[in-house]
Amino acid sequence: SGGVFVTFPEVSPETAIVKVQAHLQNTDDRARQFIIRTTLLDANHQPVTSVESPLAELGAGADREVTHELRVAQPHLWSPAAPYLYRVRTELLADKQLIDAEETRVGIRRIAITPDGFRINGEKMFLRGCNRHQEYPYLGNALSDAAQYRDARKIKEAGFDYIRLSHYPQAPAFLDACDELGIVVMNCLMG
Repeated sequence: SGGVFVTFPEVSPETAIVKVQAHLQNTDDRARQFIIRTTLLDANHQPVTSVESPLAELGAGADREVTHELRVAQPHLWSPAAPYLYRVRTELLADKQLIDAEETRVGIRRIAITPDGFRINGEKMFLRGCNRHQEYPYLGNALSDAAQYRDARKIKEAGFDYIRLSHYPQAPAFLDACDELGIVVMNCLMG
């Protein structure tokens, strides 16, 4: 485990559940008490909903996962035509003080492959796509974040809404750009 993991067990235009799993580790040499607060922020960084765990104790050197479910009424659903992004803010509090925080950008969506085709949020969709290698002559894969974004924008402007990436780690800036621009990504596992 490690870090923050976000899933969407329920997605519809009327309501969605954002499930947030946070992995905590106490690296201190004594037990510590903590609270985890999880807040969903909209695209304007305004709180949509929030939940807080009860005060709990974590032993020295121990780790634990805390799971929160946030219910969202009338969510803005992510799709290639409307790539709306929220932020999940996960905060660790001890002694009423903020100890650590992390923000995770997410698009609320449900993707399914059914016998009659590919669906996003229950709607059948035909994807038009391409492949991408992350390298350039004389540069290799040492591209700037701006160049990564430019590539994603050019792919979208060419009429594609799907991309299959190569079998090596891709730049986070490229993946972020795909989220922002509405490109479905197949991020292939290394073989």
